Amino acid sequence: AQNPSFFEGFEDSLSKQWHLGINRDRDPLRQKGDARAIARAGLIQIVNQPVRAGAHAVRFEVPRRLGSFRSELALSAVPLFSDYWYGFSIFIPADWIDDPQDGDIVAQWHGSFGEDKKQFKVEGDGKGRPPVALSLHADRWEVAINSSAAVVTNAKDWENYGSKREKSDLGKFRKGVWTDWVFHMHWS
Repeated sequence: AQNPSFFEGFEDSLSKQWHLGINRDRDPLRQKGDARAIARAGLIQIVNQPVRAGAHAVRFEVPRRLGSFRSELALSAVPLFSDYWYGFSIFIPADWIDDPQDGDIVAQWHGSFGEDKKQFKVEGDGKGRPPVALSLHADRWEVAINSSAAVVTNAKDWENYGSKREKSDLGKFRKGVWTDWVFHMHWS
């Protein structure tokens, strides 16, 4: 049996398993997919301070300017009805400033439907929200669960269904320290 475990300590460079996501799909840096250019721009880079363990960590920055809204790493999809554990640590810098309108998503899980080239992205509620998201808002950790009763056979099906968004306050966060997270997901 194949071991489904995956560990990334960011000790050397970004593993080829990661997909880089910055700004919009048509962003020139995103289209190139050049990790070095993205790092030079300060969006996603391997750093040696602060670190949780080992000698390196990955740092994400989303500059507060027009057209800049995403700096993220993603892994490929996992099978439907699979059972996964996700663990990671997040460091909120002392100079972090809240986006008072929306907060900041710091971890999210998206869905997809279909096979091969017919595959399309499935949002948690069909309105651009991921099924599960961990966010910072004001001085609080928040998790949002977004869902829909849609029976999806193509991307347009979302237009005819309502959606549900459940948010949970997970408590106050502290700046300048690492917070460890573990999520257990059963994808259905």
